[in-house]
Amino acid sequence: MSRFILILAIAAVGYIIYSLYLKNRKPLSKQQMIKLGLMVGGLFLILMAVTGRASIIFAAIGALMTAAMRYFPLIVRHWPQLRGLYNKHINSGGTAGRTSKVNTPLFVMTLDHDSGHMDAEITEGSFSGRHLSELSIDELQRFYRFCQTRDAQAVRVLESYIQRERIAEWQDAPNSGSQTAGNDKTSLDEAWEILGLQPGATKQDIIDAHRRLMSRMHPDKGGSNYLAAKINEAKKILLQTVA
Repeated sequence: MSRFILILAIAAVGYIIYSLYLKNRKPLSKQQMIKLGLMVGGLFLILMAVTGRASIIFAAIGALMTAAMRYFPLIVRHWPQLRGLYNKHINSGGTAGRTSKVNTPLFVMTLDHDSGHMDAEITEGSFSGRHLSELSIDELQRFYRFCQTRDAQAVRVLESYIQRERIAEWQDAPNSGSQTAGNDKTSLDEAWEILGLQPGATKQDIIDAHRRLMSRMHPDKGGSNYLAAKINEAKKILLQTVA
């Protein structure tokens, strides 16, 4: 009899869960997830109690409480260090996977904030659709000469890529001299892309993004003077928009 009642109770709770949370197939809110978890947990406890296995749960709870009491003083003692590690993880997790982009008329350069790796998708010329990392050194030289005849900004960004990613093979290759000319100004949209931010970012977001990029792209860290100048200019432009 008791098992029959249990089956009815499980069926009733299952129907309620289906009607309230699963039937409409909409994403559950946080509050709904909590309610659903409590209902499933309560049903599980009832099932364990009826089948005579509730003692297993209470034994596990007791073991967890004993372990918590044993390690509680240790946790309190090292709480500042643990909190520091947690904050560091949160701060780093917020920027994981973030990239910056510099658009030129000939290619779009992308910088990975975590690794400092640079690469670009070529949008003009005979190598259109390919990435710089896919080009042989001879092809890279040809594309460099193509950029020299088209756009000074593209030449400078390309030189930054060469200096950071392929300087050894570039220096060993013949006819690898570089020429640059002209100055270019950074637009507001480009400034957002350079720092890897979106319009609406706060002043602190801009400062943090600038600091993070300069730690990777400063000339003393293997970056280029040109990109460092672009990053500084982007910071200046964006700070003026939020002042």
